[in-house]
Amino acid sequence: MSTGIIMVQHGDFPFDFKKKNKDMFKFIKRMLEEVSQETRQIARDPDDPYNSDMQRIKDSLQQCGNIKHLEVGYMEFSSPTITEAVEKIAREGVKRIILVNSPGIFMRSSHSLLDIPPILEQIQSTHPDLELTYAPPGGFLDEIADVMVKRINNALDESISNCQIKSVQIPEEYGVVLIAHGDVPLSYLEKQDMNRAEEQVEKWSEMVRQWPRDEDNDPLSHDTLALEKFIKEKGGYSNFEIGNLEFASPTLKEALDKVLKRGADKVIFIGGTGFMDRSSHSLVDIPEAIEKLQKLHPFVEMTYQKPDIELVCTELAQIITSKVEKVILGKPF
Repeated sequence: MSTGIIMVQHGDFPFDFKKKNKDMFKFIKRMLEEVSQETRQIARDPDDPYNSDMQRIKDSLQQCGNIKHLEVGYMEFSSPTITEAVEKIAREGVKRIILVNSPGIFMRSSHSLLDIPPILEQIQSTHPDLELTYAPPGGFLDEIADVMVKRINNALDESISNCQIKSVQIPEEYGVVLIAHGDVPLSYLEKQDMNRAEEQVEKWSEMVRQWPRDEDNDPLSHDTLALEKFIKEKGGYSNFEIGNLEFASPTLKEALDKVLKRGADKVIFIGGTGFMDRSSHSLVDIPEAIEKLQKLHPFVEMTYQKPDIELVCTELAQIITSKVEKVILGKPF
Protein backbone atom coordinates (compact mmCIF):
# COMPACT_ATOMS: atom_id res chain seq x y z
CA MET A 1 0.00 0.00 0.00
CA SER A 2 1.09 3.57 -0.71
CA THR A 3 1.09 5.52 2.54
CA GLY A 4 0.61 9.26 2.87
CA ILE A 5 1.54 11.09 6.06
CA ILE A 6 -0.22 14.24 7.31
CA MET A 7 1.12 16.19 10.26
CA VAL A 8 -1.65 18.16 11.95
CA GLN A 9 -0.69 21.66 13.06
CA HIS A 10 -2.98 23.92 15.07
CA GLY A 11 -2.87 27.01 12.86
CA ASP A 12 -2.79 30.58 14.17
CA PHE A 13 -4.33 34.00 13.72
CA PRO A 14 -2.09 36.46 11.84
CA PHE A 15 -1.02 39.19 14.25
CA ASP A 16 -2.27 42.03 12.01
CA PHE A 17 -5.65 40.31 11.74
CA LYS A 18 -5.91 40.39 15.54
CA LYS A 19 -5.08 44.10 15.57
CA LYS A 20 -7.74 44.89 12.96
CA ASN A 21 -10.38 42.87 14.81
CA LYS A 22 -9.76 43.96 18.39
CA ASP A 23 -13.41 43.82 19.43
CA MET A 24 -13.72 40.22 18.29
CA PHE A 25 -10.62 39.19 20.19
CA LYS A 26 -11.73 41.03 23.30
CA PHE A 27 -14.85 38.87 23.13
CA ILE A 28 -12.73 35.74 22.70
CA LYS A 29 -10.50 36.69 25.61
CA ARG A 30 -13.45 37.44 27.87
CA MET A 31 -15.11 34.14 26.98
CA LEU A 32 -11.92 32.14 27.59
CA GLU A 33 -11.28 33.89 30.89
CA GLU A 34 -14.75 32.93 32.09
CA VAL A 35 -14.20 29.31 31.11
CA SER A 36 -10.71 29.35 32.67
CA GLN A 37 -12.00 30.66 35.98
CA GLU A 38 -14.51 27.83 36.11
CA THR A 39 -12.29 24.99 34.93
CA ARG A 40 -9.32 25.97 37.12
CA GLN A 41 -11.53 25.13 40.14
CA ILE A 42 -12.49 21.67 38.89
CA ALA A 43 -10.67 18.85 40.67
CA ARG A 44 -8.84 16.71 38.13
CA ASP A 45 -8.78 12.95 38.13
CA PRO A 46 -5.34 11.50 38.91
CA ASP A 47 -5.30 10.01 35.41
CA ASP A 48 -6.38 13.22 33.64
CA PRO A 49 -4.49 12.76 30.35
CA TYR A 50 -3.24 16.31 29.89
CA ASN A 51 -2.04 16.82 33.45
CA SER A 52 -0.51 13.34 33.49
CA ASP A 53 1.52 14.07 30.37
CA MET A 54 2.69 17.39 31.78
CA GLN A 55 3.85 15.58 34.91
CA ARG A 56 5.83 13.14 32.75
CA ILE A 57 7.54 16.04 31.01
CA LYS A 58 8.28 17.64 34.38
CA ASP A 59 9.80 14.38 35.65
CA SER A 60 11.97 14.10 32.54
CA LEU A 61 13.10 17.72 32.95
CA GLN A 62 14.23 17.01 36.48
CA GLN A 63 16.16 14.00 35.23
CA CYS A 64 17.81 15.87 32.35
CA GLY A 65 18.56 19.12 34.15
CA ASN A 66 18.76 18.20 37.82
CA ILE A 67 16.43 21.15 38.39
CA LYS A 68 15.76 21.55 42.09
CA HIS A 69 13.18 24.35 41.79
CA LEU A 70 10.75 23.39 39.02
CA GLU A 71 7.03 24.07 38.67
CA VAL A 72 4.42 23.96 35.90
CA GLY A 73 2.23 27.03 35.40
CA TYR A 74 -0.80 27.04 33.10
CA MET A 75 -1.78 29.92 30.85
CA GLU A 76 -5.48 29.07 31.00
CA PHE A 77 -8.04 26.39 31.98
CA SER A 78 -5.80 24.53 34.50
CA SER A 79 -4.17 25.18 37.86
CA PRO A 80 -1.74 26.34 39.09
CA THR A 81 -1.57 29.58 37.12
CA ILE A 82 1.77 30.93 35.90
CA THR A 83 1.65 33.48 38.73
CA GLU A 84 1.05 30.75 41.33
CA ALA A 85 3.96 28.70 39.97
CA VAL A 86 6.32 31.69 40.15
CA GLU A 87 5.21 32.53 43.69
CA LYS A 88 5.69 28.94 44.85
CA ILE A 89 9.30 28.94 43.65
CA ALA A 90 9.85 32.39 45.18
CA ARG A 91 8.71 31.04 48.57
CA GLU A 92 11.59 28.55 48.32
CA GLY A 93 13.96 31.51 48.46
CA VAL A 94 14.73 31.60 44.74
CA LYS A 95 14.99 35.05 43.14
CA ARG A 96 16.12 34.16 39.60
CA ILE A 97 13.40 32.36 37.67
CA ILE A 98 13.47 31.29 34.02
CA LEU A 99 10.14 30.73 32.31
CA VAL A 100 10.17 28.36 29.35
CA ASN A 101 7.34 27.06 27.20
CA SER A 102 6.16 23.47 27.17
CA PRO A 103 6.03 21.44 23.93
CA GLY A 104 2.40 22.44 23.36
CA ILE A 105 3.31 26.13 22.93
CA PHE A 106 7.01 25.74 22.14
CA MET A 107 6.80 27.37 18.71
CA ARG A 108 6.59 31.10 17.95
CA SER A 109 2.87 31.85 17.91
CA SER A 110 0.26 34.32 19.15
CA HIS A 111 0.17 32.42 22.45
CA SER A 112 3.91 32.44 23.06
CA LEU A 113 4.64 35.89 21.59
CA LEU A 114 1.49 37.91 22.37
CA ASP A 115 -0.47 36.27 25.20
CA ILE A 116 2.22 35.17 27.64
CA PRO A 117 4.49 38.29 27.81
CA PRO A 118 1.76 40.52 29.36
CA ILE A 119 1.16 37.88 32.03
CA LEU A 120 4.87 37.90 32.89
CA GLU A 121 4.98 41.71 32.88
CA GLN A 122 2.14 41.73 35.41
CA ILE A 123 3.95 39.21 37.61
CA GLN A 124 7.16 41.25 37.42
CA SER A 125 5.36 44.46 38.37
CA THR A 126 3.96 42.87 41.53
CA HIS A 127 7.23 41.07 42.36
CA PRO A 128 10.01 43.59 41.60
CA ASP A 129 12.41 41.65 43.82
CA LEU A 130 12.39 38.70 41.39
CA GLU A 131 14.53 38.39 38.27
CA LEU A 132 12.21 36.84 35.69
CA THR A 133 13.57 35.75 32.31
CA TYR A 134 11.36 34.46 29.52
CA ALA A 135 13.19 31.99 27.30
CA PRO A 136 12.55 33.10 23.70
CA PRO A 137 9.91 30.93 22.00
CA GLY A 138 10.86 28.88 18.98
CA GLY A 139 14.22 27.69 17.77
CA PHE A 140 15.57 24.13 17.92
CA LEU A 141 13.65 23.20 14.75
CA ASP A 142 16.30 20.64 13.81
CA GLU A 143 15.87 18.87 17.15
CA ILE A 144 12.07 19.07 16.96
CA ALA A 145 12.27 17.47 13.50
CA ASP A 146 14.12 14.53 15.08
CA VAL A 147 11.24 14.15 17.54
CA MET A 148 8.67 14.19 14.73
CA VAL A 149 10.65 11.68 12.66
CA LYS A 150 10.78 9.32 15.64
CA ARG A 151 7.01 9.60 16.10
CA ILE A 152 6.30 9.09 12.40
CA ASN A 153 8.64 6.11 12.13
CA ASN A 154 6.92 4.59 15.15
CA ALA A 155 3.58 5.03 13.37
CA LEU A 156 5.08 3.32 10.29
CA ASP A 157 6.41 0.46 12.45
CA GLU A 158 9.94 1.35 11.39
CA SER A 159 13.05 1.35 13.56
CA ILE A 160 13.47 4.23 16.00
CA SER A 161 16.47 5.33 18.02
CA ASN A 162 16.50 6.19 21.70
CA CYS A 163 17.66 9.57 22.92
CA GLN A 164 20.94 9.69 24.79
CA ILE A 165 20.47 11.96 27.80
CA LYS A 166 22.94 14.84 27.92
CA SER A 167 22.93 15.72 31.58
CA VAL A 168 22.82 19.44 32.34
CA GLN A 169 23.29 20.86 35.82
CA ILE A 170 21.01 23.87 36.31
CA PRO A 171 22.47 25.96 39.19
CA GLU A 172 20.39 25.80 42.37
CA GLU A 173 19.96 29.59 42.49
CA TYR A 174 17.75 29.32 39.41
CA GLY A 175 14.14 28.24 39.41
CA VAL A 176 12.31 27.13 36.29
CA VAL A 177 8.63 27.53 35.48
CA LEU A 178 7.43 25.39 32.61
CA ILE A 179 4.61 27.34 30.95
CA ALA A 180 1.89 25.07 29.62
CA HIS A 181 -1.29 26.05 27.80
CA GLY A 182 -3.69 24.23 30.09
CA ASP A 183 -6.75 22.22 29.11
CA VAL A 184 -10.33 21.69 30.18
CA PRO A 185 -11.39 18.31 31.57
CA LEU A 186 -12.69 16.14 28.73
CA SER A 187 -16.08 15.85 30.46
CA TYR A 188 -16.38 19.64 30.39
CA LEU A 189 -16.41 19.65 26.58
CA GLU A 190 -20.01 18.46 26.68
CA LYS A 191 -21.16 21.68 28.35
CA GLN A 192 -23.17 24.05 26.17
CA ASP A 193 -20.81 26.99 26.61
CA MET A 194 -17.92 25.04 25.11
CA ASN A 195 -20.11 24.02 22.18
CA ARG A 196 -20.86 27.67 21.56
CA ALA A 197 -17.18 28.51 21.67
CA GLU A 198 -16.40 25.79 19.13
CA GLU A 199 -19.04 27.20 16.78
CA GLN A 200 -17.36 30.60 16.99
CA VAL A 201 -13.94 29.05 16.33
CA GLU A 202 -15.22 27.41 13.14
CA LYS A 203 -16.70 30.71 12.00
CA TRP A 204 -13.49 32.64 12.64
CA SER A 205 -11.38 29.92 11.03
CA GLU A 206 -13.22 30.36 7.75
CA MET A 207 -12.82 34.14 8.02
CA VAL A 208 -9.06 34.11 8.45
CA ARG A 209 -7.69 31.13 6.51
CA GLN A 210 -6.96 33.16 3.36
CA TRP A 211 -5.39 36.12 5.16
CA PRO A 212 -1.91 36.92 3.70
CA ARG A 213 0.87 35.45 5.84
CA ASP A 214 4.55 36.19 6.32
CA GLU A 215 7.13 35.70 9.09
CA ASP A 216 6.15 38.94 10.82
CA ASN A 217 2.41 38.36 11.10
CA ASP A 218 2.44 34.56 11.37
CA PRO A 219 5.77 33.17 12.58
CA LEU A 220 4.11 29.82 13.37
CA SER A 221 3.36 29.19 9.69
CA HIS A 222 6.83 30.39 8.71
CA ASP A 223 8.58 28.11 11.20
CA THR A 224 6.30 25.21 10.32
CA LEU A 225 7.50 25.39 6.70
CA ALA A 226 11.10 25.27 7.92
CA LEU A 227 10.24 22.33 10.17
CA GLU A 228 8.56 20.56 7.25
CA LYS A 229 11.80 20.78 5.26
CA PHE A 230 13.81 19.28 8.13
CA ILE A 231 11.32 16.44 8.59
CA LYS A 232 11.35 15.53 4.89
CA GLU A 233 15.16 15.57 4.79
CA LYS A 234 15.57 13.49 7.95
CA GLY A 235 12.71 11.05 7.36
CA GLY A 236 12.88 10.68 3.59
CA TYR A 237 9.09 10.54 3.36
CA SER A 238 7.89 10.68 -0.24
CA ASN A 239 4.30 11.68 0.50
CA PHE A 240 4.24 14.06 3.46
CA GLU A 241 2.00 17.09 4.00
CA ILE A 242 1.05 19.46 6.80
CA GLY A 243 -2.59 20.39 7.39
CA ASN A 244 -4.00 22.89 9.88
CA LEU A 245 -6.82 22.09 12.29
CA GLU A 246 -8.06 25.69 12.30
CA PHE A 247 -7.29 29.33 11.45
CA ALA A 248 -4.74 28.67 8.67
CA SER A 249 -4.30 26.98 5.31
CA PRO A 250 -3.78 24.37 4.05
CA THR A 251 -6.68 22.70 5.82
CA LEU A 252 -6.65 19.01 6.70
CA LYS A 253 -8.87 18.37 3.67
CA GLU A 254 -6.47 20.22 1.39
CA ALA A 255 -3.50 18.27 2.79
CA LEU A 256 -5.42 15.01 2.34
CA ASP A 257 -6.27 15.85 -1.27
CA LYS A 258 -2.55 16.34 -2.00
CA VAL A 259 -1.43 12.97 -0.61
CA LEU A 260 -4.31 11.19 -2.36
CA LYS A 261 -3.39 12.77 -5.71
CA ARG A 262 0.06 11.25 -5.30
CA GLY A 263 -1.56 7.81 -5.12
CA ALA A 264 -1.88 7.17 -1.39
CA ASP A 265 -4.48 4.57 -0.45
CA LYS A 266 -3.53 4.65 3.22
CA VAL A 267 -3.09 7.85 5.23
CA ILE A 268 -1.56 8.27 8.69
CA PHE A 269 -2.40 11.43 10.63
CA ILE A 270 -0.05 12.49 13.40
CA GLY A 271 -0.28 15.50 15.70
CA GLY A 272 2.28 18.24 15.14
CA THR A 273 4.22 20.47 17.50
CA GLY A 274 1.17 21.61 19.49
CA PHE A 275 -0.32 18.14 19.77
CA MET A 276 2.44 15.95 21.21
CA ASP A 277 0.62 15.48 24.50
CA ARG A 278 -2.89 14.26 25.21
CA SER A 279 -5.39 17.11 25.26
CA SER A 280 -8.93 17.93 24.19
CA HIS A 281 -7.51 18.91 20.79
CA SER A 282 -5.48 15.73 20.26
CA LEU A 283 -8.00 13.33 21.80
CA VAL A 284 -11.29 14.85 20.59
CA ASP A 285 -10.97 17.55 17.93
CA ILE A 286 -8.46 15.85 15.63
CA PRO A 287 -10.22 12.44 15.66
CA GLU A 288 -13.53 14.19 14.88
CA ALA A 289 -11.93 16.04 11.96
CA ILE A 290 -10.46 12.79 10.61
CA GLU A 291 -13.84 11.06 10.97
CA LYS A 292 -15.39 13.71 8.70
CA LEU A 293 -12.64 13.17 6.12
CA GLN A 294 -13.12 9.40 6.31
CA LYS A 295 -16.77 9.82 5.31
CA LEU A 296 -15.64 11.73 2.22
CA HIS A 297 -13.20 8.94 1.27
CA PRO A 298 -14.66 5.64 2.56
CA PHE A 299 -12.22 3.49 0.56
CA VAL A 300 -9.08 5.15 1.92
CA GLU A 301 -7.62 3.60 5.07
CA MET A 302 -7.12 6.45 7.53
CA THR A 303 -5.42 6.02 10.89
CA TYR A 304 -4.56 8.48 13.62
CA GLN A 305 -1.42 8.03 15.67
CA LYS A 306 -2.52 9.20 19.10
CA PRO A 307 -0.01 11.05 21.29
CA ASP A 308 2.43 8.94 23.27
CA ILE A 309 4.43 11.36 25.40
CA GLU A 310 6.54 8.54 26.84
CA LEU A 311 7.96 7.85 23.38
CA VAL A 312 9.54 11.29 23.03
CA CYS A 313 9.50 12.67 26.58
CA THR A 314 13.26 12.50 27.00
CA GLU A 315 13.93 14.26 23.70
CA LEU A 316 11.47 17.04 24.53
CA ALA A 317 12.95 17.49 28.01
CA GLN A 318 16.42 17.64 26.48
CA ILE A 319 15.35 20.45 24.13
CA ILE A 320 13.73 22.44 26.95
CA THR A 321 16.71 21.94 29.27
CA SER A 322 19.12 23.01 26.53
CA LYS A 323 17.08 26.18 26.04
CA VAL A 324 17.21 26.95 29.76
CA GLU A 325 20.97 26.34 29.79
CA LYS A 326 21.50 28.72 26.87
CA VAL A 327 19.45 31.40 28.63
CA ILE A 328 21.61 31.06 31.78
CA LEU A 329 24.83 31.19 29.76
CA GLY A 330 23.57 34.02 27.56
CA LYS A 331 24.10 32.03 24.38
CA PRO A 332 22.01 32.59 21.23
CA PHE A 333 19.71 29.85 19.96
